[in-house]
Amino acid sequence: MSSPLLSDHMNRHIESGNRATVLSGVSMIERVIIMVMYPVTGLLADHSLAAAFLFLGTTGVAFSFIVKVEADAMA
Repeated sequence: MSSPLLSDHMNRHIESGNRATVLSGVSMIERVIIMVMYPVTGLLADHSLAAAFLFLGTTGVAFSFIVKVEADAMA
């Protein structure tokens, strides 16, 4: 559900001439984060599955507080 909402939000606020570059950069950042998170989560899961879930949950909650989407832009 969040992917279409964020995609719509980005498409509304990014100028047409810069849209491809910005979306490509966002995709690259997402892939780098995944590249780092998967091995860390895997190592934690090898040690303790509960620790891996705690890490993922804490990271998700922290990320939701750090990244803000303006409410008026979603209307």
